[in-house]
Amino acid sequence: MTNRSKTESVEYMLNSRGSIPDRQTAKQSGRFPHPAWCTIFAAGQYYDEFPYTDKSSLIIAADGGLDYASSLGLTPDVFIGDNDSQMDLASRKELSDQTTVIPLPAQKDDTDLMAAAKYGWSQGIRQFDIYGALGKQIDHTLSSIMLLARLAQAGGIGFLHGDHTIVTAICNATMTFPEGYVAPRRMISIFAQSDTCTDVTIKGLAYELSHETVTNHSDFGSRNEFRNNTASSIHVGSGTLIITYPSEAPYPTIVTRVKPLPSLGDLSRTVSQHLAATDKD
Repeated sequence: MTNRSKTESVEYMLNSRGSIPDRQTAKQSGRFPHPAWCTIFAAGQYYDEFPYTDKSSLIIAADGGLDYASSLGLTPDVFIGDNDSQMDLASRKELSDQTTVIPLPAQKDDTDLMAAAKYGWSQGIRQFDIYGALGKQIDHTLSSIMLLARLAQAGGIGFLHGDHTIVTAICNATMTFPEGYVAPRRMISIFAQSDTCTDVTIKGLAYELSHETVTNHSDFGSRNEFRNNTASSIHVGSGTLIITYPSEAPYPTIVTRVKPLPSLGDLSRTVSQHLAATDKD
């Protein structure tokens, strides 16, 4: 975090991994302090890429994501959900005595993935690596992308890991890729999620922009490409961008000017008040 001057905003490095305490230290303190990151396993489609986790990750299984986490030999720190999509109920036996179990009603206002993100945020976490949230069902995919935007607008960052592709969102932020090699025709695409995004600057990619205003009525940034051994960056002064890029791209850094919110909201622990009365019986 750098205070650049009296007139400029404070900037927050979102995905720096250097100062994160290990898991045991975090558990002993009873809280995963910022900065830290969280790995969430959702109940969607999985591919042949092995999820990244290490001793500093808070691992959350969101409902049916417990099956996949268990298949990898991973014991989640947290299991959260309504159990409506979990296929292998025996997986529950693989939970540790120290696993936090948070049961939720099926007819609630949040998805299980949103509930998992809310819980992670409540633990001081601002970066989320999410698996099993792309593909399979288009409504789940769109909901997951909306979650990315919500995280970015709250001062955090989320990464959806799919079929050799990563999807993320940035808000009032700069995303920088170091130089490296990405195979030809492995595209990076940039879309405006906000109605209007201002001061959009793209450097180091095949197609560049300089301080442009873009809207979500056009696909201005679709099908761009990395340039070999060339660092690149994507900047948005105001607004939210959705970005998709190949998973083999160099690991990016994200700096935002959005001060993290203290909360994403309370967990939806009760049956939705919007449920039709006849369905509540």
